[in-house]
Amino acid sequence: MTAVDQTRIWLTTLGDVDARLRPQRQVADHPSDPQTPVWVFIYDGYRPPIQYVDESGNPTRSKPETRVLHVVSAVDQGTREGGFIYILGWSELGSPELPEAMPRVVDVRPDLSP
Repeated sequence: MTAVDQTRIWLTTLGDVDARLRPQRQVADHPSDPQTPVWVFIYDGYRPPIQYVDESGNPTRSKPETRVLHVVSAVDQGTREGGFIYILGWSELGSPELPEAMPRVVDVRPDLSP
């Protein structure tokens, strides 16, 4: 069972996430622009081990986590379909210090001019 005790949410940039938390890239279509606006969610609570198949085809279980980082694009339609940039357990990040704040992005509306 997964239990969430607290969630922190910020609207910031991908470059700020990368600079502060240094996650390893997870997705093939990782945004190349560090100014890409992203939603950052940090969940505190318990996430049990997840069973998955590793790159060698072997069944593997993740470590249980008490904190999870979830980052999604604030401007990509794929986010609505479940697309993400990062979903990592805190231990997979090397257990960095928890940020008290992140730099804000004020306006993420796409430019619709021709």
